[in-house]
This record gives sequence, structure tokens and C-alpha cells, in this order.
Amino acid sequence: MTRSTWSGTLTFGLVSLPVSLYASTQQGRQHFHELERATGARIRYRRVSSATGEPVPYEEIVKGVQLPDGTGRQYVTIEPAELEQSLPEPSKTIEVAGFVPLDRIDPVHYDRSYYMGPRSAEHGRIYELLHQALGQSGRVAIARFTMRGRLHLAVVRARPDVLVVHTLHYAAELRDPLTTVDHLPQGVELSQQELAVAEEFLTLTETDWQPEQYRDPYEEAVKGLVGAKAARGEIVTAPEPMPVAEMDAADLIELLERSIAEARTET
Repeated sequence: MTRSTWSGTLTFGLVSLPVSLYASTQQGRQHFHELERATGARIRYRRVSSATGEPVPYEEIVKGVQLPDGTGRQYVTIEPAELEQSLPEPSKTIEVAGFVPLDRIDPVHYDRSYYMGPRSAEHGRIYELLHQALGQSGRVAIARFTMRGRLHLAVVRARPDVLVVHTLHYAAELRDPLTTVDHLPQGVELSQQELAVAEEFLTLTETDWQPEQYRDPYEEAVKGLVGAKAARGEIVTAPEPMPVAEMDAADLIELLERSIAEARTET
């Protein structure tokens, strides 16, 4: 079984349900590393100062928010300790605030999706009660919970086989389409005949949604290319990397951070 991403308790009313969240997607795209063409050696990136070109130790780096002063060179800096004070308190609770009809939520708000299951078999009855109640009512639960240092707004939705948690974008994160999209039609009046013809076309071309029929041709082509090259022996062996002792602090931290990022994408 897949390792859970988050574990805690879902609460609605006076009911508490121990749950676990699982990533609903897996790495589908071919992952590439960057190599030096001549040697096959992995490429590393360093944090360097734009003023001196010299590497900057991780502990000397602070966050900066750029000010709209017109120069692009003025920032408000924030120390890591100051940023930590703004983080939400760690919590292991998904608190349901209420229930709304599913069609009231514009899909543009959806961010990431997680399958949610009961933490143990003994909690299956409460889980199934919520599962069936949401499914039959056509509603979703509006909830908030903390994960990876961020307070998420989310919905809990019933699929036929499982409950799903969708994290949502906050309203302030969404752009206004009227000020974002150019050339939106204004004041266009359509005739009933135009609408009737369009509706007839939609009806005649209606189809079933079968997602397994749709594949990414680019990814399939890349995987085929990799397999063919490997079968022909077109393989480059990277040289031994520098011993860790010869790396400076910035190099070592960079390697560790990239290793953590790759491990997260593989889980």
C-alpha cells in the first residue's frame, strides 16, 4: 500500500473520524537530470550573490519581498525566525465548517487532490456514513487543515469508491478574468437560431468521459526513446562525484535539498 501523506482527525459536529490522506496522483512524466554532454557528470547549481558572484552559505540567506518602487531593487527582508512566527499552529485536525452543493464551487478554485481513508478498519462505519451522506446529498464539506506549514482551505467530496480531499485556492489567489483576459466580447446578442444550431451540434457530438482513452503522446514517445536507446546500449556512465569532504557548505546543502525534493516526488 502507498504511504500516507498526512494523518489526523476529521471532525464534523461532535463526530471525530481518524483519517489518513494519500496522494491521488503519481509521477507520470519522465524525470530528467541535467548532465554535461562531454562527461555525463551531473550538473549542480549554487546559490551565488548577484553582486559578487561568490557562493552564499545557506544560513546567510533571507527571504525578500520586492517593493513596487519602479527600480526592482528595493526589498523588505524577513528572517527565517520571523517567518516561522507567521506559520499556523501545527494541527492534526480537519475541521468541517459546513456543507455546500458541489456545483456551487467553481473548478478554478481546485488545487491538489488526495484520497482520504479511515485510519483503521474499526472506523469504517463512520467513514461510510459520511461517504454515503455526501454522495446522496450532492454536497461537499468545506474544511480547513494544516499541512506542511500551511493552513489549507479544502473540500471533502464523495467519489463512488472513496472520499477525496481537494485543497482550494483562496479567493485572493485567483486573478480577475475581466482584467486578465483580453478581447472578451461585450454586449454581443445571439439569435435563437444561432443558439439552437449550437445546441444541436453539442447534442450530436456528446460523448462519455473515459479518461483512460486520453494519453500524453509526448510522454509515451520519450519513454519509447529512452527504452530504445537503453536497448541499443546508448548509455552514459556518470563519473564518481566529488567526495563530500571536498564540497563547500553551499554545495552539500544544495545536494541534500534536491535529494529531498526528488524523494518527495517519488512517494
